[in-house]
Amino acid sequence: MDRIRSMPATIQRGAIAMNFVASPSQARLKARDMIVSAFSSSTRLNDFDLLSENTKKWKAEYGHHYEGAEVERMYAGKAWSEVDAALLEACNGGFSYLSTKARAYFLPAIIVMVIDRSWDAPGIVFDGLFTDLDPDFPSPATSVNREVLGYFSEAQKVAVAEFLDVMAHEEWTLYSENEAQRLLDGYWGKFLHG
Repeated sequence: MDRIRSMPATIQRGAIAMNFVASPSQARLKARDMIVSAFSSSTRLNDFDLLSENTKKWKAEYGHHYEGAEVERMYAGKAWSEVDAALLEACNGGFSYLSTKARAYFLPAIIVMVIDRSWDAPGIVFDGLFTDLDPDFPSPATSVNREVLGYFSEAQKVAVAEFLDVMAHEEWTLYSENEAQRLLDGYWGKFLHG
């Protein structure tokens, strides 16, 4: 932390968000194991289920020049565990083009990156993680988020709650106003500690 405090104030926020701790805590390793275990049995998506209906419509209208077509090429045939920060950065996440089933399928990849501190993932993807996990987010995304979370099994919800509990107690929450704790105080709290 002294290393972070010695940085200029404008850089400190990002450094806190990246949390320069080199070794993961036992709690973080447990949360990661729970996520991987809970989501490992997820059936690989059929490419037909990849894009949202609107994206399919726009792709048909605008062809392969449409951004959604690029997102489709990037995610097609991939297991969630094969999605890495480079893919997310190449298509800036691309989650807005995905179907709710695909969002539910690929969301654990982002969670694992956060646990592993793969901070080279685009900020918009990281910031959007808490929004994606919020079934009560006040926007048109609310119904989409509820549908996404509806694809999660009970074991998957318990694993996500454990992840949020770990994140709620991490230093980097100073940067994100402890969105993890806010989610635990709401929907996710009932799944905490299985």
